[in-house]
Amino acid sequence: MLAISEQLSREYTPGFSSRASASNSHIRLSAQEMLTISEEISRQHPLRLSLPSPRSKIVLLAVDPNHLHAYWHIDEKQMTQDSAQPLTLRIYAVADNLADGADQPEWFDMTLAPSQTQQRVAIPEQMTANYYGASIGKSQGKDGFAALASSDTAYVPRAHGADQYDAPALAGVLLSEHASGRGKEIR
Repeated sequence: MLAISEQLSREYTPGFSSRASASNSHIRLSAQEMLTISEEISRQHPLRLSLPSPRSKIVLLAVDPNHLHAYWHIDEKQMTQDSAQPLTLRIYAVADNLADGADQPEWFDMTLAPSQTQQRVAIPEQMTANYYGASIGKSQGKDGFAALASSDTAYVPRAHGADQYDAPALAGVLLSEHASGRGKEIR
């Protein structure tokens, strides 16, 4: 193999001198021999091109304290497996942020139209978590939910009182040295 590599290097690279290749200059391969070797290498080590297969994915974004926006792409192979059953978008509160013993729902479902690829979601008033996730899949009634894709977690900033943010905390962030306030204190 070393001899073949050196032969190919001599014939197909710019003419640089090398002591290692000069010592084996007595090896000569004909065009037919090189073709045979090339075919053998191709058979033993075929080039495998792995084209990225389309995958199902869903993205969940926080729009405001009361709304999320979800958009998705479902792989056609997954869609044709059970096309009679409609897709379901499941929005769920991330468990780490649920209050202990709170009487709030952990998730809710929305039935989707077959051609639908996005949905604006109003968060029910009973759900007060700050972190949400989404899955898109097929609802199987009492037997569960078969997810085709799941999103990353989205953070939903919660309003204080009547949809007003904590003004001093917000001002502190906006006027910090890393923002446009350049480190000036609030007086």
